[in-house]
Amino acid sequence: MRDEEIVERQIGRKPRGFLRVATRCPLGFPETIVTRPIIDEARRGEEQERETQRRGAYGSETQGRETLGREMHSGETPGSEAPGRETGDRESVGHESGADRRQEGIEPFPTVFWLTCPGAVRAVSELEAQGYVRTLQDRLAGDPRAMKAYLDAARSYAGFRMSLLPAEEAAQLAIERPGHYEVVAESGVGGVLGQPGEAGIKCLHAHYADYLARGTNPVGRWVRELLVEKAAANRVRGRELERQRGLERRRAQKPRGKKRRPRDTRA
Repeated sequence: MRDEEIVERQIGRKPRGFLRVATRCPLGFPETIVTRPIIDEARRGEEQERETQRRGAYGSETQGRETLGREMHSGETPGSEAPGRETGDRESVGHESGADRRQEGIEPFPTVFWLTCPGAVRAVSELEAQGYVRTLQDRLAGDPRAMKAYLDAARSYAGFRMSLLPAEEAAQLAIERPGHYEVVAESGVGGVLGQPGEAGIKCLHAHYADYLARGTNPVGRWVRELLVEKAAANRVRGRELERQRGLERRRAQKPRGKKRRPRDTRA
């Protein structure tokens, strides 16, 4: 099974803009992935259309199920037009060109490292539910060295994100979609613009994924430390629980004292 197929099973949907696996868990499965910083939904729809035509559309029951699955995932209804496809003649759509429609379908996707391991995702979600986003943000604001490391990580994150975008595409984006370009070129981890005290850390999953992939994000490192501490505490509790269960089983199996035979009072 290909990595992309495994990731699709992990997250319950086809990963958008998938490029490659960044890190793997001890079992060898994808743990974090790298995705494109710009998602072009129209172009993806056109690629799906070409693939459908190549396969002969609904030439077989199996092909029909595969195509239907792609359509449902992309938000289309069976039989509807894929994003970016021309419907009818050009008069009906105001002479809109394919390039214009592709530009409408473009959106920034600033988080390029994604956590996909289901166990890790659940564990980090529990930290967020316990209020650690605010806790780590306050910790960061009170630690100048950590703040400097964080800002360095944010800048290098933006640089890495730009490296994923071809120069020609980046130049076109800067001209035609300056707002999108700013997000891709200047935002930090998770698309945050500005310092954490102003904009917030936003998402612990993104910081942890960045730390796993690159090893420099202090917030991600703190998340890792919290997960390690939590796992150790869970192991201690698990051993204590197992010890208590063992004692209960031994008590239940311990034979009771022998019954005293009735005294013979006969002469």
